[in-house]
Amino acid sequence: MKKIAICSRLLPLAVLVTCIALLVPSAFADTLTFTLNCELGNTSCTPGGPWGTVKLSDLTGVNAGKVGVTIDLSGLSEGAKIFNVYLNYGAPPAGSGLGVSGVFSTLTFKSNSLGPNPYSGGLDIAICDVAPNPQTGSCSSNGGGYLEPLSFTIFNTNGSINVSNFDYKDSLNLVYTAAFLSKGGANGKSIKVGSTTGTTECTSNCTPPPECTSNCTPPPHVPEPASLALLGSGLLALGGLVRRRKQ
Repeated sequence: MKKIAICSRLLPLAVLVTCIALLVPSAFADTLTFTLNCELGNTSCTPGGPWGTVKLSDLTGVNAGKVGVTIDLSGLSEGAKIFNVYLNYGAPPAGSGLGVSGVFSTLTFKSNSLGPNPYSGGLDIAICDVAPNPQTGSCSSNGGGYLEPLSFTIFNTNGSINVSNFDYKDSLNLVYTAAFLSKGGANGKSIKVGSTTGTTECTSNCTPPPECTSNCTPPPHVPEPASLALLGSGLLALGGLVRRRKQ
C-alpha cells in the first residue's frame, strides 16, 4: 500500500512531464525561394521567363547551421545547364568563412563586387563551375556546367548561417541572385538571368521574425517519435498502477 501511495503522488508529475514534452515544437526548416524572372543587362534586369528558381533551405540534423541550395530550371528546355551562381549575403557571421560543398566546390566572397559580365551590379558570393578569376573573384571562364536540377550546401566556418543571411539585393538594389545558364534544347544558347523577387516561408518561428514577411503559416504540430514514446511509457505506467490497485 505504501508503494501505491508513493506512485499516486508521483503520477501527476509524470503526466505533467509527458504533456510538456508533447508541447515542445518540432524542428521545421525555413526556406527562401528566388524566381529567375529577368535577363541581366549592363545596369538593368529586363523582365522575362520565368526560367526557374533558386531555393535556399535551412538544414537540420547533422547539417544544422548550414544552408542547402537547389536550382530548378523548369522554365527551360531539357538539357539546360548551370555554369555559375551569384548570391548576396548579409553577416553576421563574417562572409570570409563561407564555403560550399556538393556539386559546386568553388565559392568566392567579395562584398558588392561580384557578378556575371556585363552586369555592373555587385553581389557578394560567386559559386563557379571552374576556378574564378584570381584578381576579380568572378567566374571569368566557364567549364562544362552542370545539368539541372542540382543541389549544393553553403556553410560558414565562423558560425551558423540561415536563409535570412541571403535575403538581400545587390549594390544596384535590383536582384537577389544571378546565374549564368545554357537554355538547353536545339539552340543551347546561354543566358544571364537574375531574380527581383524572393518568397520566405517561415515554419520554425512564425511570430513572424523581422525577416519573415510572407507565407508565415506554421504547419500542424506532429509529435516527434521521442514524444510519442514518452507518452506511451506514461500510459503503460498508469495502466500498471490501476492493475495494482485492483489487486
